[in-house]
Amino acid sequence: MYLSDSDSAGNFIRSRLKGFLKGEIFNVYTLRRYGKEKRKDHYSAEGVLGVEGTPESELYALLLPFAGGN
Repeated sequence: MYLSDSDSAGNFIRSRLKGFLKGEIFNVYTLRRYGKEKRKDHYSAEGVLGVEGTPESELYALLLPFAGGN
């Protein structure tokens, strides 16, 4: 499983992965959260947190339908 942000860099990564990966690709979106990541000194260009700024419980709920064996 691969996760990427929905910013321009994430869009680039996803487009490249689609060319390499076989099978179905799913886009799952989190709520847009504005702020600065704790590990960085400055806000991002868009001023939003990346996927690493999403609470684990939200990621779990979003990804659970794609988990095998349910």
